[in-house]
Amino acid sequence: MTNPLRDYFNNHVTKKCKLQIIPMTVEMERFSTKHKPPIKGDYIAYCGFMGGNKDGVNNLIDSFSKIVDAFHNIKLVLIGDGPTKEIDELKSQVNNLLLNERVIFTGRIERDNIPSYLSNAKILALARPSSLQSTGGFPTKLGEYLSTGKPVIVTKVGEIPEYLTDDVNAFLVPADNNFAFAKRMEYVLENYKEALSVGKRGFQVAMKSFNYKIQSKNILGFLENVIND
Repeated sequence: MTNPLRDYFNNHVTKKCKLQIIPMTVEMERFSTKHKPPIKGDYIAYCGFMGGNKDGVNNLIDSFSKIVDAFHNIKLVLIGDGPTKEIDELKSQVNNLLLNERVIFTGRIERDNIPSYLSNAKILALARPSSLQSTGGFPTKLGEYLSTGKPVIVTKVGEIPEYLTDDVNAFLVPADNNFAFAKRMEYVLENYKEALSVGKRGFQVAMKSFNYKIQSKNILGFLENVIND
């Protein structure tokens, strides 16, 4: 999926072995059509597995706490599940920050219902921290975020900057900087018309780089080259 993974496996296979990078893939049509809002009012959304701190959900909650006084009507919706202990810790963090009325934990949502939550969000956020995983991996949820055409705020980790450019097709923030993430959320909410234009360009990135129809052709071409070699 990424260059670091390709480099790793290059050192563990024979010289005759062929490797091809195929990034995450997404069904664009699932997210680009209109869906009935599942939650009343404006909200910022995160979707994913909330265990192991791989996506920095605690960082996102802290960042959100820094803008709630300026934006009284915005909520944070956390979609997904994780180990009970870690979810309880996140809920405790929300309670300590006095955000119980502003942060919604949906729990696990069925696949067919995910597009309605994402496509109706005001902002889609991913505060993934710096780590070995974020260096070698690529968040599959990012392709789904971009497919909605909504503004995406994401940390600048791994190969994300290889596909996205700050203020052009997404809003990139240094990892592990909750204050900077909060300022970016604030900026997007205050300049939403401009931010939507950035979101539309992000949609084009997903269409070009993550569309499963395009990537399936790349896989087929790779296999045909292997067979004919």
